[in-house]
Amino acid sequence: MEFIAKPFGVMMQFIYNTLAFENYGIAILIFTVIIKILMMPLQVKQQRSMARTQEIQPELAELQKTYANDREKLMEEQQKLYAKYNISMTAGCLPLLIQFPLILALYEIIRRPLTYISGLSADAITKIGEVLNISAINELEINNTLLKDSSLLAKTEGLIGEHHLINMNFLGIFDLGERPAFNPSTIMANKSLYLPLLLIPVLSCVSAIFLQKFSMASVNKKKKDEKPQGPNVAGGMMKVMPIMSLVIAFTVPAGLGLYWTISNVLSMLQMILVNKIFAKQKEGIL
Repeated sequence: MEFIAKPFGVMMQFIYNTLAFENYGIAILIFTVIIKILMMPLQVKQQRSMARTQEIQPELAELQKTYANDREKLMEEQQKLYAKYNISMTAGCLPLLIQFPLILALYEIIRRPLTYISGLSADAITKIGEVLNISAINELEINNTLLKDSSLLAKTEGLIGEHHLINMNFLGIFDLGERPAFNPSTIMANKSLYLPLLLIPVLSCVSAIFLQKFSMASVNKKKKDEKPQGPNVAGGMMKVMPIMSLVIAFTVPAGLGLYWTISNVLSMLQMILVNKIFAKQKEGIL
């Protein structure tokens, strides 16, 4: 993922050093906001497509009834209907396809902060790792070890030079470079570190639940007496996605879980705003 992580690493480095005043948590927040702004046109298109698809449900139902025994003709007529209302069937998939490599790239940046944020060379990181007896691939461990031990930092000062270590402490509570632990014995062995980190996966899961509910509510605006047609596939996804986010948030550094949570919250706010704009456009106010 280096070819994707590199440009986003440059962005994160700039944000961390300038806009966030070397505050790692704020850097992730600003990074997430910028990514959301860049992706907004695609996500607005997705919401518009979803809203239009909901509006033509009666016509789709009529086609399904008319061509119930002719699958090929049904698909053909559905495509004509989508073209008539300018509905793109790929609009809903594109933001997800973009988000996946972005999350992988961000994971790479968070996993290797000395490379992507501090800007240290691979050779310098290898030499620092040798001094600390830590593998060069464990950049988070190298970074945290040097932050906690000033004597070791003095030994490697010549290798670090003008580059800075990344202080991953956020709000004096969360160490965003550590993975949240779910093992009770691990948590109790270092309560000050792992108890606060439990909040990150929980918030990631809860925000994913609310986002899914917001998405479902915006798509399925039906009358109370109207029964949904067909299997509730989206309802099944609504149950699975938050569980996935909870599990993944326990397997990656907390910084990624924080990104996921902020992204979910911003998506909800965007959804509310765009839905209000669509409603005003429909009423002829805008």
